[in-house]
Amino acid sequence: MSDPAEKYRNSVDPDHEIAMQSIGFARQIMQQHAAHFERFIKARQRMDSVGHILDPSLYRDVINSRSLAQQVELVQAAMTFLRAIEKVAAEVVAS
Repeated sequence: MSDPAEKYRNSVDPDHEIAMQSIGFARQIMQQHAAHFERFIKARQRMDSVGHILDPSLYRDVINSRSLAQQVELVQAAMTFLRAIEKVAAEVVAS
């Protein structure tokens, strides 16, 4: 099945085309760090499971760290972004 928007591709706003290309570029850069992002999220989750037992002071510092909370938020958003791109890329390849 062809894409009905295909006939308009050549008249796309140049800013939009560049913006879409930037998403692909971001994917290339971020994909290199996906394994680290996954380890980071798992380590933070593990901290909630056993951190208070293994090192109560470290755990207390971690749960009160605003900067770490911001990093967790950004990494989770990055992983959501990468999953969405991979889903769309798989659909494009399949069609």
